[in-house]
Amino acid sequence: MNIFIILWATIYNYFFDNNLIDEIYLTKINWDFNCDTFVNINHSLYKLISNNKIEENWNVFNLLKYTKQWT
Repeated sequence: MNIFIILWATIYNYFFDNNLIDEIYLTKINWDFNCDTFVNINHSLYKLISNNKIEENWNVFNLLKYTKQWT
């Protein structure tokens, strides 16, 4: 079953903290924003398996996919 979480950082962090996420699909917007809330990915638990760069006009995006590293 696929569950997509598109909400606040508090919800993301709950799922990360409770080890409930196997794959992460992340869109990184390469632009500076005045943000005050972030989601941190523990790179010791997740491995980057794809990074697709998309350039449209002046916008640059990276579509990232991470998967859990099972120990």
